[in-house]
Amino acid sequence: MAHNYRKFVLGKESPLGFTIFGVVVALIGGRLFFFDGIVLGLVPLIAGLAITFSHTGILLDIPGKRIKEYTWVLFIKFGRWHSLESYPDILVLRRKRSMGITTYGGGATVRTQSEVVFEVSFANPNHLDLFLICRKADEQEAYTLARELEAETGHELVRYNPGKQRPRVKL
Repeated sequence: MAHNYRKFVLGKESPLGFTIFGVVVALIGGRLFFFDGIVLGLVPLIAGLAITFSHTGILLDIPGKRIKEYTWVLFIKFGRWHSLESYPDILVLRRKRSMGITTYGGGATVRTQSEVVFEVSFANPNHLDLFLICRKADEQEAYTLARELEAETGHELVRYNPGKQRPRVKL
């Protein structure tokens, strides 16, 4: 049965070192698989591939009015469905994401890399519970996607305004 989902890949949630570890485990498993026996190499080969190629994403089922955050591991998407009715608003938020390396020892090294991203999210009525759909580097791309989702789902694109008694401000 074919489903009409919109799919958004959020990326890898694991750090780069863990992905490199997965590649090394897969290479060791491959070597064991081909030279020392199928049984001995199969487990590390599969585990290494699972670590290396896993990622997270969002499935949006507009006709079914539901949304799912999933983790993709070995061609299987793990996650549970949530009702889209619980998230009536669409938001575009400007965020600054930072990644850094800090080393203390012989020489103190602190490196920080930051970038500004625009996150498109569904939000509950008081904007305290957000469901991230995707991140865009360009503000116009984020607003274009938000307007597409507004047209497809019937939800409103509004300004972020957290709190129970505050009125929603439509954009």
